[in-house]
Amino acid sequence: MKTIVICGYSGVGKTTFCQRQPFSIDIDSAEIPKDEKFVKEYLKRITACIGRYRYICVSTHAVLIDALADMKLSVVLVYPDLKLKREYIRRYLARGNSYAYAKNIESTWHINLETLKHEVRFPAIVLSSGEYLLDWLPYLERIT
Repeated sequence: MKTIVICGYSGVGKTTFCQRQPFSIDIDSAEIPKDEKFVKEYLKRITACIGRYRYICVSTHAVLIDALADMKLSVVLVYPDLKLKREYIRRYLARGNSYAYAKNIESTWHINLETLKHEVRFPAIVLSSGEYLLDWLPYLERIT
């Protein structure tokens, strides 16, 4: 089975996508300690899923994207349009994230999305208002 690694920004719908798509897994970065072993542990979990899952959803941490590029995997970036900050803050609060979490994302929104926008090693899906990862399933199915 060909595997696509989906590096999705917070709030794009990775968890819902994986709940609704067979042969999909969401490897949540929140479950991995953010220490010197973070990338190694995240890659270990990803590698264990290659060939077993069609879609592996992961975060958009820059160090992870760099490591994935070195591994020569099929990767797609998914992130919201820069103009959608308010919509995404509402998404975070509606799904139960803390106000502190939403404020943290808000404070790094511009720099994080500009970094993703300038990433040229992988194809990207830039979500418009009201869109989620699941809306792009037909595209993902064409590239698998």
